[in-house]
Amino acid sequence: MAYVLNGSTDNPAIVGALDSDRQLIVQARVTRPVRVYLPRIGVDALVGVRILDGEYAGTLGLVFRDRVVNDGNGFVLSQTELNNLAVAMSQEWFTDLNGRIRQIPFRYPSDKCWARAHTMADLLIMSGYSVDKLFLFYRRGLRVPTPYGDDLTNLSDQTAVEWWYHVTPTVYLVDDMHPYAIDPALSTAPLLTDAWGATMTAVVPRYMLYDEMVGRLQTNKRYPESPNDQPWMVFAPNSVVEPPDELRPTVPILRNWTYVDRNLAFASDRVPQREAVAALNTLLSRFRKAVDANASKFGEKDPYPGYRDDRQLANIRIYGLSPWDRNWIRNDFRNLLALIDSTFAGSEVSEDINELLNHLGFKAGHP
Repeated sequence: MAYVLNGSTDNPAIVGALDSDRQLIVQARVTRPVRVYLPRIGVDALVGVRILDGEYAGTLGLVFRDRVVNDGNGFVLSQTELNNLAVAMSQEWFTDLNGRIRQIPFRYPSDKCWARAHTMADLLIMSGYSVDKLFLFYRRGLRVPTPYGDDLTNLSDQTAVEWWYHVTPTVYLVDDMHPYAIDPALSTAPLLTDAWGATMTAVVPRYMLYDEMVGRLQTNKRYPESPNDQPWMVFAPNSVVEPPDELRPTVPILRNWTYVDRNLAFASDRVPQREAVAALNTLLSRFRKAVDANASKFGEKDPYPGYRDDRQLANIRIYGLSPWDRNWIRNDFRNLLALIDSTFAGSEVSEDINELLNHLGFKAGHP
């Protein structure tokens, strides 16, 4: 049962922002009913919304609560609504145990996917949508290249994350036959379930419902079932938080919100490290692409368009880290730092790059 901002030509619904006198400044006049995502923020008689379809799709603002109604339909009604709902999720937040408001840590994809998924599912349910969870299991390994990933496995590789399982919430477009995964850690756009799986493995998975998986684990005690080791794509109720225990698959794993928020905070604490790594990855990949296309770029102070901006962002990310964070990157990203060192050595911008590496405590030529 999703929410609608109930506007009409005769009685437009006003979307706006409060000025210093707490008066509503008009940003949009909505003249027909439009779907809205309903976050948790409200001010007195006003509530914050994101418009999901229509002329003002994507607009954020405050509206009067009595103009927002439940339309009784938990399905997503259009591709535009679906796309904007995915954007809304990518910008969502949680409150940690110290009362701090923090963004859900999508830029730390290495771990805690279950906590991100459970938080997103809860938010989508509160906004009136029909929601389930989608799991992908593969003991041989799921792998996603990402600038926010873990260290290189070798110097010809790229940073990536590897999991034996991954999970995210799903919503449904038009009816329950068209599930879409919303997973900002992998994509800012909603993904059909097979496309979501394909971001992690080229092996076609076996689709099943959660109860079927539990039945298989009761007889096999293994993810996935041997002997063929085909990945399992599992549709689960939104109440399922983590994979069931292989030895006790019928015993549900329950987590309270204190536990979820603690794990989200753990991941959130590591986002600045991954943002610095991503900034270094950007410099490396764009420099290599420019030099591969034109070797003379190796000797230029601006080897590619946007180099100065990329270097400045890397500078901001790295110099903003705590000593502990810098030490963590130096110890856990030895291969990446060594590759950066060797790639830029002798180039016209090597001094710039060495300054960044030195601030991390990585001495050129001596990891």
